[in-house]
Amino acid sequence: MIKRNFLEKHINIILNISLISSSIYFFIRLLDCFYFIDFPIGDEPIFVNDFKYFLNHGFFNSIINGTSIPFTLLSVFIHKITGLGDISTRIAGTLSSILLIYYFYTRLSFVNTSEKKYFFTMLLFLLPTSGASIAATNDSMFFLFLIMFIYETFIFKDNSKSNYILKIISISIVIMTRKVSLVYISVIIFGFIIFLLINKKVFLKESLSIFKTLFLGLVIAILFSVPRFVENNYSLSYADKSIYKKRGITWTEWVFHSQLIGNENNRFGLFSLMVDWKEALKYKNINGDESLPDTYFEYLFFDSSFLLKRFISSLIEISIISLRYVGILLYLLPIFIKMKLRNMEFDKSLLASIYTTIGILCWAFIWPGLVQHRWLFPFYVLLIYSFSTNLRFFKKKLKFLLVCNLLIINIIIIWVFWKENFFYGI
Repeated sequence: MIKRNFLEKHINIILNISLISSSIYFFIRLLDCFYFIDFPIGDEPIFVNDFKYFLNHGFFNSIINGTSIPFTLLSVFIHKITGLGDISTRIAGTLSSILLIYYFYTRLSFVNTSEKKYFFTMLLFLLPTSGASIAATNDSMFFLFLIMFIYETFIFKDNSKSNYILKIISISIVIMTRKVSLVYISVIIFGFIIFLLINKKVFLKESLSIFKTLFLGLVIAILFSVPRFVENNYSLSYADKSIYKKRGITWTEWVFHSQLIGNENNRFGLFSLMVDWKEALKYKNINGDESLPDTYFEYLFFDSSFLLKRFISSLIEISIISLRYVGILLYLLPIFIKMKLRNMEFDKSLLASIYTTIGILCWAFIWPGLVQHRWLFPFYVLLIYSFSTNLRFFKKKLKFLLVCNLLIINIIIIWVFWKENFFYGI
């Protein structure tokens, strides 16, 4: 059995080994992404097609047709410089993840080296584990600027000109990149309100500033979509990831039906796989359009019994799967929040932990099936921040668990390298 004193005495060695291990893991996954994994896969063809459409029809027609404006612009810019063609989309996705690392390295302050090493060890492990962060999709760009907005608005708050500009740019790109930005912005607003209620202080000026920034970001996003308005299409321009036109069902309908089937097995519906979409369509055709919810919003009011069961199941699934992404940190989150509240420490790390809690609860509530953990990526980053910036305050027992978490991360990395022969694509 590993003794606690041994781990505490050798924490610096463990940190150094873990940082090197995570760095190698991140680098190997980058090589895998560009040299071995098939291209395009998953959602990548959607963004590759938007990229090609932009090159063939130009900026304004691309907006009218529907595209993720910031991601497509970055992909085209990379192509113009390198001449690499379609693979520029995967470079754009990967570059966003690298910029996130650079952003934290230059912008985030740590009291000591140990905290800095812990943060970057966990971040470099999380990024490649969330596969979409180095793919030809707009996920990594969306999360990059969402995280920037959260940190510039709530963590740094230095009121400098650069801080103000970064807030406006980041929230504008967030709104323009993904429709799902509405979910994350709602989490941000609600989490901040919860923090104010706990803190029992009213930050009227700060609150008004946040809503002003959100409003300006929305205005900028609207201006970029003006070509659609001219064509009497009064919606923002986004990449079309819907499947309704091609398959006759929505993602929500497909996931809901898959979960219905999964609930009939002996595992209480836990970790249910997606059924063939044709089965969902057949069920819908037989039972009518009203038999399945076709949007997030409709799902929330469709079947209260199903909603409650799925919410509980989702929390169980998330808590188990989170081990693969952040080790045992999610299990320690309630202890962390309790410690902060007991000590009356209403600081940035408490706010970050509140965002993590609200964000996870939100996705567990609104999604009718197994939650993809890439959607939880920004909340995991905030979770890592909360713990890594408080290492010096933790008592021996909690610090011991955080050191053990590094060992868990290293074991996972070794297991992945052994299982995949280092590279996924070979």
